Amino acid sequence: IMQLFVAILALTLAVVSAEFVVQTREDLLNYRAECVKSLGVSDELVEKYKSWNFPEDDTTQCYIKCIFNKMQLFDDANGPIVDNLVVQLAHGRDADEVRAEIIKCAGSNTDGNVCHWAFRGFQCFQKNNLSLIKASVKKD
Repeated sequence: IMQLFVAILALTLAVVSAEFVVQTREDLLNYRAECVKSLGVSDELVEKYKSWNFPEDDTTQCYIKCIFNKMQLFDDANGPIVDNLVVQLAHGRDADEVRAEIIKCAGSNTDGNVCHWAFRGFQCFQKNNLSLIKASVKKD
């Protein structure tokens, strides 16, 4: 969940949205609990998520989507909410650069499965920006 949160956070920071409020680590922990409960995520998977280990299974993919939905970083109809992701993730980096990376990873809903779509974007972005994602949800 943490990884997903950070990824979404990173994607959100590029453009500041008037309505979007940067999500905190506390928000992430609350969303994690809600998504774990609503999706029936196993304790074993939860432990993996805490270590930034996100296997490519349906539960994990939908967990990431759930977190991103709650963080207002992903919309099931339109995909990644780029402006929010830029705001969430930029943290002092050049917003245009972060935005370009987010757009590169946004992709499209190629197989009609929104969980896959959210997860692919998350995986793509976190490959090169895991530290940025982690920083966006670190403890103050």
